[in-house]
Amino acid sequence: MKRNKVMASLLVGGTLMGVSACNTTKEQTKQNTSKVVPPVTFAFNKKGECYAKNKQNISAEEFERLTKSAGWEWQSSCMIDKNGNVTTADFYQSIVGMSPINYYFSDGQCHSFFFSNATGQNVKYDYDYRFDPKTGILDIKGHARLNIVRMTEDEVGILERISCDADGKPEYAYTVYNRLDEQTLMGVLMQRRLTVKKLILK
Repeated sequence: MKRNKVMASLLVGGTLMGVSACNTTKEQTKQNTSKVVPPVTFAFNKKGECYAKNKQNISAEEFERLTKSAGWEWQSSCMIDKNGNVTTADFYQSIVGMSPINYYFSDGQCHSFFFSNATGQNVKYDYDYRFDPKTGILDIKGHARLNIVRMTEDEVGILERISCDADGKPEYAYTVYNRLDEQTLMGVLMQRRLTVKKLILK
């Protein structure tokens, strides 16, 4: 209970991904996270902040290319232990009231979508955004700041300060999104019954 209260205060501060009053979907949490072996290594500084030791340098042009005609579908959020090791414990498998969020880019905006138990249906929200190639931070205005540590043709890796433990110390996770091509993205949106008048991809 104490952990949940601390998590809620962090979320209000806007330090994490978007959150909704919904449970994790079975389709998304049944992933076998034991098979996730990230090519990124992590460590902690003297302040207790987690960082990627071999963070990928992503140029503005590369980010533009890899978000064009593409979406990001959540795959896993594996917790990082105090030694910087990525564990097989997935954050969302033990949490009620939070849901992993998916994204796609269109019309010069970043769109989030997920299933909300509050409404009983899939929902979508639109945000302005800015990517800083110097820091690798994707600033989704009024929603989240995503620290991108890896980005390829197939997946996107993000380092998240995702919660706090019972003592109030921050806990981190390595979150992986599958990168969806245009055709796959359209299929996912249709399956979730999300209406998009015209999907003009970035």
